Parts: sequence; structure tokens; C-alpha cells
Amino acid sequence: MMKSFVLSILALLTVACALQPVTEPRRFNPALEPTLLPARVSAEKPTYTVERGTVAEIITLQGRVGSVMEVSVESAREGQIASVLMQSGAAIVAGDVLALLDTAEIDFALTEVERGLESAEAQFESLREALSLQRDIAALNLERANLQLTAAQEQDATETELRVLQIDVDLAQIALSQLEENPNPDLQSEIEMLQQQRDQLLAEKERMKLVISADGDLVNFNLQAGARVRAGQVIGTLVNHDQTILWADANEGTLAQLEEGMSVQLALPDSAETFAGVIERLPFPHGIGGGREGAVGISAENLPPLSSRVNITITVAASDNTLWLPPAALREFAGQPFVIVQNGESEQRVDVEVGLSSVGRVEILDGLREGATIVAP
Repeated sequence: MMKSFVLSILALLTVACALQPVTEPRRFNPALEPTLLPARVSAEKPTYTVERGTVAEIITLQGRVGSVMEVSVESAREGQIASVLMQSGAAIVAGDVLALLDTAEIDFALTEVERGLESAEAQFESLREALSLQRDIAALNLERANLQLTAAQEQDATETELRVLQIDVDLAQIALSQLEENPNPDLQSEIEMLQQQRDQLLAEKERMKLVISADGDLVNFNLQAGARVRAGQVIGTLVNHDQTILWADANEGTLAQLEEGMSVQLALPDSAETFAGVIERLPFPHGIGGGREGAVGISAENLPPLSSRVNITITVAASDNTLWLPPAALREFAGQPFVIVQNGESEQRVDVEVGLSSVGRVEILDGLREGATIVAP
């Protein structure tokens, strides 16, 4: 029995070996091998340390050296340029005429008015001379009547004779008084109206002259005969090269932070050396005005030549020995700035109060201590 069982097992093993396929040994192929990925390592966020130092709020501008007096020359009238009397670069004295506007229409109207005025005045003069002659005759008649009356009185004339002579005197007096000094009031009114029109046209013609109102050197002036100008159009600039100043354009936000008398640091674009300056002029209402609109006027000794560019640094406010952080360390939610403070393995949100800010630094007024480690956003 046992022998039969053993033989059966051997037979099964023989069959199993006969059915197993015959394969070659496995060979290594890099292209078929799986890629091994490194274990994922979480990146650590950068941290910042609360430090103590100086935080300065600084404004930087760029200016150009110009004249203390820079007055825009504007055309007072609209019209066409008839002739140009000055050229750019000319030295100007107050009252000089830069150019003349075309006055053809004014000249035509003036000619008509003057012709009418001349005719009316001639007519009035003729009437005045005739009236003067009539008054002279009436005056003589009155004088003769008075003489006759006086002679009659001296010769003991009768009352009737004296009465008649008195009537002659009264009539002569009435005749003289009726001759007014003005031969024709209506004509005189017309003459006065024409004179007024003439004066208005002459004044209008005078205003067609582009007259300068101050002394200086004329620049940026390039009018040509035949060109049209608008009323208020800037046609040039009047400068005084004897006194220079540094002009820098600034927006309203910047101007609101500045004050006249504030110290500034200046430097030429290609130089590391700085020199001091003072804000002398700010446009109204930020200062007393008197300069260029929207520009800061800065005075300094030994300014470079006209038109030179100068870099300007203005320290608006500064805090020394104060806590600060880089702006990148701060976060904000609903207008409240805060930071994440690292305490060992834990992190904690802390609201902070900030003060001045400058490039790379924000003043921390409250909420942190020196040396605290802050986790970046």
C-alpha cells in the first residue's frame, strides 16, 4: 500500500517537470528598469530676524538746473502773426514787442471811423464858426442898445422914449442868450461816440502787440510770420541766467510731504559725491509759490551748469534705534498687519503696529521684540 502511494507521488512530480517551460536566465536592461524617485522633502520657508536700527522715509527725485526766474510768455490775443520782431536768445527789456498780430480788420474799421469823425468834426466846426459870428452880432446889438439907452437918460428923454430904448436892450439880450455855445448838440454827441469808437479800436490795435512784461533772456521762442496763435498760448520762456536753481517736478502726494526750508542731498548722476541743498520754493498751496507749477525749487551752492541733471534725496522722517523688519516679512488681513513668529517647533500669529517705511525696512512700533524669528509668507 505504502509502495503504491510513493510511486504515485513520483509519477506526479515527473509529469509536473515535463509540463514546466524551459526559459533563459534573466538579463539586466536599464531601459526596462523602473525609475526610483527620491523621498519628498518639505521646503523650509525663509525666516527673518527682528533687528534694531534706523528707518528713514526717503523721497527721491530728479531735477534739472534752470533759471530762478522762468516765466512763460503767453499770447494775450488770438490771431495771425504779421511780423516777428525778436528771436530766441535775445536779451529782453520790459516793454519790448516780440511780435505783431495781423490788424487788417481793425485798420479797416479804424479808417471808417476816422473818416466819419473827420466829416462830423468839419461840419461841427463850420456850424460853430457861423454861430460865433451870430453871437458877435447879437453882442454888438446889445451893446448899441445899452449905449442908446444911456445917452437918452443923460439927455433927459421922455419916459416913453426911455421905455422904448429899454425894450431894445431887453430884446438884444434875449437874442444873444438864445444863441447857445453848442451849435448842434446831436452832432456833438455823434462826434463823442465816434471818438470813443476810435479810442477803442486804437486800444484793440495796441493789444495786438505781443509785449513782454519783464527783463530776461528769451528762450524757446520760434514764432513765424503767418502762424496763428491762440489766446493764452505759451510762445516762449523768459529766464534770468544770472541766478540758477534746481527744479524738480513732483506729484501732489509728494508735494504734500515737503516743506520750504527742508534740507536735501544732491548728487550728479555719474558721481557718488553728494552736496547739500535746501527746498526754497514750493507751489501754492504747499508753499508761497512764485516758481514753476508742480515743481520743487531747490537752492544750493555751486550748482552745475544750466540744464544739468541732478539726483535729489529727501529724508522726510527718520527713527533711530527702532525695531524693523523687511517688508517681505509682513502679512496683512482686513487692513491689519501681522507676522508669523516661530517659537521652536510652533508658529504663532502676532498682530503688529508699523510706523515709517523705507526701501527694505518697515518700522515695528509694537507687537514684537528684538531678535524674534519671523516666518516669511
